[in-house]
Amino acid sequence: MTRLKVLFADDQIPDEEIPDEDVVATLEKIYPGDNDFINCFLPMRHAVKTLRDGYYDVTVARTYAEALDLIKTTHFDIAIVDLRWDADEKVLRSQSDNIGWAICDALEEAEKNTAFPPTFQIVYSSRFQREPHLAIRAAQESKLPVFKSYNEAGSQALLATVNFIDKHLSYKSGQHLLDDVLLEVVDIPDDFYKKLIEEINQLYQNRLVLALSVLVRKLLENLVIDILRKQYGTEGKSLFYDIKRHRFQDFSDLIENLKEKQADFHYVTDSLDNRIIVDIKSYKEKGNSGAHSIDTYTTIDQFKQKRDNLNYLVQLLFRILKNISS
Repeated sequence: MTRLKVLFADDQIPDEEIPDEDVVATLEKIYPGDNDFINCFLPMRHAVKTLRDGYYDVTVARTYAEALDLIKTTHFDIAIVDLRWDADEKVLRSQSDNIGWAICDALEEAEKNTAFPPTFQIVYSSRFQREPHLAIRAAQESKLPVFKSYNEAGSQALLATVNFIDKHLSYKSGQHLLDDVLLEVVDIPDDFYKKLIEEINQLYQNRLVLALSVLVRKLLENLVIDILRKQYGTEGKSLFYDIKRHRFQDFSDLIENLKEKQADFHYVTDSLDNRIIVDIKSYKEKGNSGAHSIDTYTTIDQFKQKRDNLNYLVQLLFRILKNISS
């Protein structure tokens, strides 16, 4: 069973390293005399536990900066975003009432260059009853307003809401859930690569292993071409383009050229080494087999087992391409 990834962005969730019995005493040192505020924290920890017990993969962001970092590096199926942040000392008082909207905006901005479906956003607040315009704004922006209640009923209501969204997302596009994609690349530079990664994930979901091998090969080949082209330009055109035959160099030659020049990229990263070259070659061979013969030895399970390796490789090449000095 696929577990949905949920971002819970709320500054009233206690640090997970603090035991339940020490939460109140710890907070009293930070917010002396503010018992109403302190008493909000344990119910929010319970809300997180309730979601996790409901078989959801919940990641907590307790600060605005932490939320932004997670959004940049991870795709979430659902985001629960508290509107008001008073416990994050780095959030200015003038911004605290509406910092949740900024987190929602960051989610949408991060999704512009990805192959993933949009994150379903829940705007979470105890202010909807006295400030109904907030709920209206959330609905107008295709976000679900959910009342934040600091008790067991509130935790169960939030779980029921996520359960409903879970069923809705599974019915509409269950094949796109994060556990069912091969490539989890967040920062994709252009539409060509975005479309290519979408097609790779669709082939993976449909278990079409031969075509998948060919497209993974095509992705890596194009990345190597673009890296060499951006680094060396017209002066080093022969590294990636066969001028006599008016075509790009064979993938084997591209890999060898990248291997010979790998030291030139150490100003970007020292992770481009012989191990990476070997990995690229292995996917080239799989792609060749898929294109030119019926390779019964390559299976979807092999791609699944190597998923982390392939994601690291692809993201490394994208990072090199993005950070080459031009």
